[in-house]
Amino acid sequence: MTLDPDQSWPAETMRTVGRAWRAAAGEGKDPLPCVEAAEAAFLAAGGRAEDPRQSVLAIVAHLVRDHGDWMCGPREAWLSRNRRPEPDPWPSIFDPPETVG
Repeated sequence: MTLDPDQSWPAETMRTVGRAWRAAAGEGKDPLPCVEAAEAAFLAAGGRAEDPRQSVLAIVAHLVRDHGDWMCGPREAWLSRNRRPEPDPWPSIFDPPETVG
C-alpha cells in the first residue's frame, strides 16, 4: 500500500497512532478498541477529523507492513502469556478408552 500525497501524515502523528494501537493491543483488547484508541490519539495529535477511522486504518496498515514486529509484538506477548491450551476434540485413535483398565 502506498500513501497518496493527500494521505501523508507527519511522522509524529504516525508514531502516536502506532503507540496507541500497540498499547491497546498489548492489553489484549480486540481490534475495535485498538482502532478507537488509535483514533483518539490521531485526533489528539491534530489529525483531520473528516474521517479519522479511514486515516487510522491506513496508518496502521502502513505501520504493520513496514514495522510488523514493532506493531504486533505487544499483542503477541499478551497472547503468549494468556493463551489457554484447548483440549483436543479428537483424541488419538491409539489412546485406549478410559473405561479399559
